Amino acid sequence: MWKKNIIKLPEETHEKISKMNGDYFKVLCTKRIPKKDIVDNTYEHVLIRYESGKLSYQSKIVPSIKNGRYSRYNSNGRVIIRDDLPKVDKSYSFDRPNFGDYGKGTHEITYTKKVKQREIWIPEIIAIKVELLEEEKDTVIFKFEVDDIIDKSIEGYVKSVMFNVNLLQENCGAYDVHEVSVSNEELLKTLYVDWELLPPGSNQMEHFINGIKGTVPYEKYKIIEDRYEFIKSLEPKEFIKGSNNFNKYFGAKFNDHLVILENIDYGNAIYVFHEDWEVLSKLSRIELLKMNTDKITRIIHSKDWKKRVAAYIP
Repeated sequence: MWKKNIIKLPEETHEKISKMNGDYFKVLCTKRIPKKDIVDNTYEHVLIRYESGKLSYQSKIVPSIKNGRYSRYNSNGRVIIRDDLPKVDKSYSFDRPNFGDYGKGTHEITYTKKVKQREIWIPEIIAIKVELLEEEKDTVIFKFEVDDIIDKSIEGYVKSVMFNVNLLQENCGAYDVHEVSVSNEELLKTLYVDWELLPPGSNQMEHFINGIKGTVPYEKYKIIEDRYEFIKSLEPKEFIKGSNNFNKYFGAKFNDHLVILENIDYGNAIYVFHEDWEVLSKLSRIELLKMNTDKITRIIHSKDWKKRVAAYIP
């Protein structure tokens, strides 16, 4: 399964929202799903399944509270004890009998004590809309959309973004933000773009690397930063940043044929693609290891890995 939740909204998402023309946008994503995953009940929790060999799904669901904590907050609400805020006075009242005898009536007693502040999230009951966009031989493409429109002109709107992003992430394993006017045709185009090509000096690449800080142990971040600085020192024509299912990858393009890709999970090897990188990079690590081809060179991060990579750069 995928990562359930995110703690911090990535800088690139903030940037995408800030560049939108209007104030209104929504959290949604498109996802290509192998039919095998549906047969294996990977998406049963969002009611996508095969019944008698036929694809079945519902056009709108309120996620089950079993799907994750944001699905639970969505249906049940949440109470957060704010230990970061000072305590406040709270009054309590109750009735006491007059002269110790309820037969003589009662009087009210009130007392005040310091209590921790609480933040109350009321149940939102927000639905996720599900739409089949395309069905291919071995895969299907679905659109998952949080049925809620966000206004970025409202102070504190990021809280709504985080809620909707996490609701979609834990149920679908992906998320994105788009203007409310985005069409399905435009969404399909973005689905097929699994890589972003960024010119040298682009602050998007810096945002991507800096955005990793705090999401992984500091030692791991320093290793990732070092690998990025090394790739930058090779003076590539363009940087490459993975998107959608490839967002753990970054690398560089040196010409139409030569590309190197690095994984932010520092235990992995670096891959040098000599041909067909856009096709071959979509294969899993296991599939790449099984391949007997001279189109790819796999370089393990040993002591001399930088020297070995640099030898391929023209």
